[in-house]
Amino acid sequence: MKRFAVAMYGLVLASAAFAGSEVKDSTITNLSNVNQSANLAIGKGAEANMGTVKIQDSKVEKSKITNLSNVNQSANLAIGEKAEANMGSVVIK
Repeated sequence: MKRFAVAMYGLVLASAAFAGSEVKDSTITNLSNVNQSANLAIGKGAEANMGTVKIQDSKVEKSKITNLSNVNQSANLAIGEKAEANMGSVVIK
């Protein structure tokens, strides 16, 4: 059975990106519950992702990826050119 699922909930911010990816026969789950947190990106090309599931230019096959995030009272900073900060994250590039 082919299944692709991303489940996310959050009180602040939830994000998901799947650019250029081919996902087959996989289940990807990220249940983020981000509370009282700050996420900041400063700089050219800098990224800050809070509840994050991000698959970019990737091929994921026959895999199960699970991240049950519960981030509370946290700060996440990406400062500088192409800096990246991920908080609840599953990131596959």
